[in-house]
Amino acid sequence: YNYVNILVIFSQIFVRYRKIEISMLPNLLKFFRKKLKKFFYLDMLEIDNLRIK
Repeated sequence: YNYVNILVIFSQIFVRYRKIEISMLPNLLKFFRKKLKKFFYLDMLEIDNLRIK
């Protein structure tokens, strides 16, 4: 993933965020934490691959 993709995703999130009820926030946070972990995990893998080369 490039960082542009992540930025686009976050901009979409913030646009939708206004329509979201406060009661849904905890679930959203859990959801995005999972997403972020995936992003960071992929990043780390890419960095490791670069090191190996």
